[in-house]
Amino acid sequence: MGKNGAGKSTMMKIVAGVQKATSGNVSANKEAVIAYLPQHLLTEDDCTVFEEAAKAFKLVFEIKNEMERLNNELSTRTDYESEAYMKIIEEYRNWVRNFMH
Repeated sequence: MGKNGAGKSTMMKIVAGVQKATSGNVSANKEAVIAYLPQHLLTEDDCTVFEEAAKAFKLVFEIKNEMERLNNELSTRTDYESEAYMKIIEEYRNWVRNFMH
């Protein structure tokens, strides 16, 4: 929070890498995802601010939905020794592995 012209938006642009700092450094964990949603949106659709911000997490939502689908599929099966069951386990493991790296 701060008064108009204090540099709040400029600071966010610098952290997001949209603008260069005139001095100092910005550092973040290499796995960190920093997204920047401009104060004045230039969208061509009729999205709400929440829907527009959610677009930055599209991949996370896709992974979550796929993990839920696989969990549901595993929870309804009883063919624990079958090749099909093992294939689902392997697919689940790949999603987890890819998401964590």
